Amino acid sequence: MGSSRHHQAKWEYWAQRFHQGDWESAFSGQWLEALPQATAMTVAHGIASTAPVLSPMAACATGLWAIAQGYELLQTQVCQRVIVGAIEAPITALTLGGFAQMGALAQTGAFPFDRNREGLVLGEGGSSFGSGNRDPRQPPSGSDLRTDSRVWSDQ
Repeated sequence: MGSSRHHQAKWEYWAQRFHQGDWESAFSGQWLEALPQATAMTVAHGIASTAPVLSPMAACATGLWAIAQGYELLQTQVCQRVIVGAIEAPITALTLGGFAQMGALAQTGAFPFDRNREGLVLGEGGSSFGSGNRDPRQPPSGSDLRTDSRVWSDQ
């Protein structure tokens, strides 16, 4: 499960509080849960996984990178089943300000295939799916995604 900026709004809020002298809010103790791999770790703990936990961060290519990592885990037989996906929530003041400063934001809407397209329109979303290796002669083993490997995180 990848995410480049899933918790960016939290970090921007904490930075604002910090610069205003509100140290207690800025360092509220929740920063560890707002690191980019938090979503992947939450999913892994939720299904009690003991398999490798990867958390790619590659901006707009994060979802594709997650799929590639899942494919590699299956092909190298590190895992028999994988959950892959990505979530992004980049609509924050910093992101909007940065793209606006570059003049990259569309003014009237999203027309990605139009000859007269204007620029980009930010969106938020996520998706995930499961895949796996199994002998096609064997029936599916159910929805138990646990394996006998170890839990670790790749940033």
